[in-house]
Amino acid sequence: MPDLLLEIGTEEIPAGYIQSGLKQMQESMQSLLQGERIGFEGIDTYGSPRRLSILVTGVAASQMDADVEVLGPPKTAAYDKQGNPTKAAEGFAKSQGMSIEDLKIKTTPKGEYLCVEKHIKGKAAIEVLQENLPGLITGIYFPKSMKWGDKEIRFARPIRWLLALLDREVIPFGIDGICSSNISYGHRFLAPSSITISHPKEYVSSLEKGFVLVDIEKRKEIIASMIQEEMQKHKGRGNDETLSSLQPSAFSLQPDLLDEVTCLVEYPVVLRGGFDEKYLSLPQDVVITSMCEHQRYFPVMDNDTLLPYFLVVANTTQSPDIVREGNERVLRARLSDAAFFWDSDRKVSLDERVEQQKKVVWQEKVGTLYEKTQRIVEIAERIAEELNRIGKTASLDIESVQRAAWLCKADLLTDMVYEFPTLQGIMGYHYASSAGEAEDVAMAVKEHYLPKSFDGDVPETLMGAVISIADKIDSIVACFHVGLIPTGSEDPYALRRQAQGIINIILKQNLPLNLRWLIAGSHEEQAGQIIGFMKQRLEYALTNRGFMADTIDAVLGADFSFPTDALLRATALEEIRKMPDIEPLSISFKRVMNILRSEPSVKSEYVQESLLMEESERKLYHSICGIKETVEALVKEANYLEALSILATLRGDIDSFFDKVMVMVEDNKLRENRLALLQSIAALFLKVADLSRLRQAIS
Repeated sequence: MPDLLLEIGTEEIPAGYIQSGLKQMQESMQSLLQGERIGFEGIDTYGSPRRLSILVTGVAASQMDADVEVLGPPKTAAYDKQGNPTKAAEGFAKSQGMSIEDLKIKTTPKGEYLCVEKHIKGKAAIEVLQENLPGLITGIYFPKSMKWGDKEIRFARPIRWLLALLDREVIPFGIDGICSSNISYGHRFLAPSSITISHPKEYVSSLEKGFVLVDIEKRKEIIASMIQEEMQKHKGRGNDETLSSLQPSAFSLQPDLLDEVTCLVEYPVVLRGGFDEKYLSLPQDVVITSMCEHQRYFPVMDNDTLLPYFLVVANTTQSPDIVREGNERVLRARLSDAAFFWDSDRKVSLDERVEQQKKVVWQEKVGTLYEKTQRIVEIAERIAEELNRIGKTASLDIESVQRAAWLCKADLLTDMVYEFPTLQGIMGYHYASSAGEAEDVAMAVKEHYLPKSFDGDVPETLMGAVISIADKIDSIVACFHVGLIPTGSEDPYALRRQAQGIINIILKQNLPLNLRWLIAGSHEEQAGQIIGFMKQRLEYALTNRGFMADTIDAVLGADFSFPTDALLRATALEEIRKMPDIEPLSISFKRVMNILRSEPSVKSEYVQESLLMEESERKLYHSICGIKETVEALVKEANYLEALSILATLRGDIDSFFDKVMVMVEDNKLRENRLALLQSIAALFLKVADLSRLRQAIS
């Protein structure tokens, strides 16, 4: 069976576009082949800054034949009362290339319709590909596309050549004057000549001879290996926060830089450069950021100590000394600027920086950065006092919390953070430490921006957690107050991420904080919107922890005010669901809730024992009374597993009650008393979970 190769040759594509483009190509190709009934064995993608390529192995030579059935107009419209075909029937037959005699009548759920049965002979695969590959190429989406010259098409960067082969045969097509061929091109500087690809299987090896390592994973592995080898020469190791190789034992934390560099080169060469040791007196974060974010260099470390070297991944073997010197010169200028910022920024106190915030607009509808800082101080103080009152966490020094909250945004007005925005908070820590602030205050300033992603690291210190929550809840409440509410994919102030951060901090720090209490003071309508918004993020957090969707629904359907409590209840419910009786119990409880939902005015749990006329309702009442105090005590201790186990003992009595007692009787007193009995059952269960929401019980 033949193999298919498609290569889109371009000017240098931004590194961040390559993996996404290849993923789209793979998905589109798979959809195309399956939709056109062309079998294949496997799909591989390849890429570099100058090409996006896809290799499909074991492609069928032609489409599979197909038997299709085409429905036409209804019989009533196709024939008149005398049984003669109408113009509708004649038109349908003509459109299908059939005679009237070939038409059949098919009975469907909607009635009788004219029908044509066709046997479609499969076309040659090369014909189908010729028709569809142009659309596959132009259908690739990039965040930013361009037009060039007199071309009408848009792409990430100008397309210079198209290679399309089915085995040894060129698939002929063109896009805006660019015609397909069997020609590719090697490395722009090391082998710029054309390369004829005789067969798709020769593609990777042919390009390698042209100094293009087109296999992204292989290129990544080679880069990682060369970097490790170079590190060992200097008895250093890769900065764990900078490099991640394919081998988990080597560099484990942040693969982003390695991924980006891999997509910046076609033929990687690792060179070592150096910089003046005087720059090691700068905060290490500054030097590493200058190297990694601005220049895509890899720092050289000796344990946790930064050495005055860096590794750069070049895209050529030519003139290594010139390449090295050029990179050293660029880094020297960066570090010189950073040293100037570090010295000049410290000449202005952090308190003066806070005063300067009065002139900085945080959000035009909300107010200044200074006003936001004031609110963060108030909210952080309130949270700290609440945690101290509850006493389930380490005691917080209120003055230290106030100080950390006051200083947390001060570094935003420094030249260093203006030049290196990702160092916000981190520079706040260094400036606070340099100014003699307490270590816990400085650390809280650093940590309050965490987490920086949906599932990123949260603050490790309690004070950092408090300041982070205060900052984030203020942003959410303030934005909702002026109507800046996330909709669809629009979330310009990253409120979803900030809400997720609050939930993750509360859960991972095990903080006994009430979400409704956190947003106290919001207008009623906004409070409802915000609490629903926070509930969505709690659902996400529990889903990420592996809980079943209906477990989450049952737990949050009972209450979601305290995230830590919801986590405990979800854990207990998933454990109790292993019991064989849980499904019958949830079915029984669903009957309870269905009746109560049909009578929303029923609120009372007070049952008059004298009105219990039937033995089964008296037995249920006494069973409830017998476990109520125990269950409530267990709930107070957060022993939800044991509480659920005891509640499960009610199943038999609940079933007996429904079998023998009519709840909705005409006698008002009896009906209300029986509804109160059901309400007392619901009140106990809803302290843990709404079992009526378990889907297995509904199915």
